[in-house]
Amino acid sequence: MDIKEARRRLAIIIKGNPKYLRNHKVKPMAIKFYAEIEKILEDKGYVVEFDAGLPYTLPKVFAAVWVAHSRGIDRLEYAPNGVKTIALETKDHDKEFQTLDERGLSPLHYQLSDKDKQVLHALPTLT
Repeated sequence: MDIKEARRRLAIIIKGNPKYLRNHKVKPMAIKFYAEIEKILEDKGYVVEFDAGLPYTLPKVFAAVWVAHSRGIDRLEYAPNGVKTIALETKDHDKEFQTLDERGLSPLHYQLSDKDKQVLHALPTLT
């Protein structure tokens, strides 16, 4: 596979704040959430890599699409020309589902909204 083809097939999932992803209550939800995104992208023909979304870092610029969640959305503004960006809203941004747990966090923060799914499924299927 040449460089142009590799770039066309690469999708980067930029994760949210690692501080929350390590939390024993959050981690299982986050693993399931990111696996769902990964599966959608792989089913569309993308090769998926993850970026931790750490401050002052950039995901691989050598990609077709960057999909970001939570704090990772801040990285989207640095996407080079030609990289499609997707900022996931998740269900906790949908006012219909607004709920908070004992930590003041929404348990729906790690669930794709219907809009998120539509945007991901609208990506071109690679052959």
